[in-house]
Amino acid sequence: MRSPVTPRLIRRVQQLWTSTTPSALDTEDLDEVDTSYRYTDGYSEQAIALADALVDNGLTPRTTLGSSCGHGDTYTLSADAPLPQWLHRALSGAVFTDPEGPWPEWGRTTTPIDWPALIAQHPDFLAPDADCFAPHSATWEAITDAFTRARTADEFAALDVILWVSPDATILVEPWAMTSPHLPLPVAQAITATLSDSGRPHRLLHPNDGDQADGFWLLTN
Repeated sequence: MRSPVTPRLIRRVQQLWTSTTPSALDTEDLDEVDTSYRYTDGYSEQAIALADALVDNGLTPRTTLGSSCGHGDTYTLSADAPLPQWLHRALSGAVFTDPEGPWPEWGRTTTPIDWPALIAQHPDFLAPDADCFAPHSATWEAITDAFTRARTADEFAALDVILWVSPDATILVEPWAMTSPHLPLPVAQAITATLSDSGRPHRLLHPNDGDQADGFWLLTN
């Protein structure tokens, strides 16, 4: 049985393509992808325009390590990024790193922002990225519960999120990990139980040493 073709799968294939020489690709496979590996099939004109604007000019350089690939550079949200003012306010001072994925990924941040609250308040513009909740990932409901518990005990609790643009011009939030280094151990253990009970195996939540005491949880695949 073939695996379903999803936007997330397409993104991962695009990442492989970007490291493959054009001569090694079958040109018939590139029908829906332009020379910048922009898979736009199914995207509205509004979504394409929003993604292009955010990918090209959504972030302003803050610091650089001088690497040609941009690894280690940091950014802030551009003042003219085409986002609602409430989101500009929420992201004021947030530090971003260079996107690692293909279009339409436009940013990644570990700044302690209350993403679950923002999504609940603005569901018409922000949404959790449903494609990232594959088997063996924590559910969005469990992540929300875990983050709320962590934030109650540790004001510096943060989600490591990757931001995308959806085909209907919604901003998608992919929660990759959670950090909360100042939690009491019983709270950390309760958070691990919540995430594990939602379908995320303990060995994947804590891939480094299996210990929740380090205040790090890997949430999705």
